[in-house]
Parts: sequence; structure tokens; C-alpha cells
Amino acid sequence: MKKVTSFILAGGKSSRMGMDKGFCKIGQEEFIPRIAKCLTPFSQEVVLVSGLEAYDVFGLKRIEDIYPGKGPIAGIQAALEYTSTENNIIMSCDIPFISPTLIQRLVDETQEQDVIHLATRHETMPLAALYKKSCRTYFKSRLEKDELKLRDALKGLQVKNIQVAEEEERFLSNINTPQELKKINHDR
Repeated sequence: MKKVTSFILAGGKSSRMGMDKGFCKIGQEEFIPRIAKCLTPFSQEVVLVSGLEAYDVFGLKRIEDIYPGKGPIAGIQAALEYTSTENNIIMSCDIPFISPTLIQRLVDETQEQDVIHLATRHETMPLAALYKKSCRTYFKSRLEKDELKLRDALKGLQVKNIQVAEEEERFLSNINTPQELKKINHDR
């Protein structure tokens, strides 16, 4: 198995949710520990990227953005500066249904590319992806130029999509609003 470090990005403002997404629950389990549990079997270490000290309750190593307030690209750059492994999983904290099967597919991929991310029929998932450590200088230069759109940044890298099956797309659902959270807990 490749040496992999996993990072959960939890630095967003959660404005649509109205609370910090990492504390949202499916049943009795918060999103962050749920995602960490999924990542742990594949990782040397699972690290939280967030400036929110309240997340320390989860017992994960927590690092902060080097360029605060600059969005997901800053979280990825901070993760890649911190890591000692070439291969790094970057996972958003609002994808609580991520499955070990999909993580395994990221880790198993022979990676000639800079980034390998999961993709549904409708969208790519750059925050459910494997990034090479060597991308850190590229992301740093984007941040220094205030070029903050992650999808635009990916156009300058070698990227591979791993298409998930239609029945697996539910594992990549983002939960962004109280209504979505209520629905998933009601449907359980």
C-alpha cells in the first residue's frame, strides 16, 4: 500500500448551513469523525485543516491555513506543505457518506498525474481527491496571485477523473443546508 496522509478540509464559513458543518450529525455521529473513520485504514495520519479550535474535541491533529480566508485552495496548499508523504487524500468535511470503496480506488490508482479525483455523471469532485505533494508550490503561486478558484487552478495540472458508478454517487453527496441535513437524517 502507498504511504498516504489524509486531510479533512473544514475551514469553510458554512453560511448556508448556519453552523460549522463538521459538527453536523448523521444519527449520533458528527461528520468529521465519520469521515476520519473512513480515511484511517488508508492513512499514516488523518489531519484536520481548520482554524476552528472547537474541532480539537475530535482528537485529530489540526493545522491551519497558511493563507487564511482564501478558500479550499488554501486548505489544500496548507495540507501539502505539512505532509511528509507524496500522496495525499484531500476530503471536504461535508461529504459524510464517503465510502472505503471509493477511498480504496483513489489509493490504488497508479498516479502519474498531479491530482486524481472522483467524478459523478454530473461533476468532478476536487475535494474528494488524491493530490501529489509536489503541487504545493503551484498552489502557493496561485494564492500569492489571489487566483482562488480551485477548478480554474486544476486546469494547470495533470488531472485524472475516476468515474464512480451511478449507484455510488450517493457516497459523494455534499450536505450544505439544514434542509439537506434534515432529509438525510429523516431518510435513514
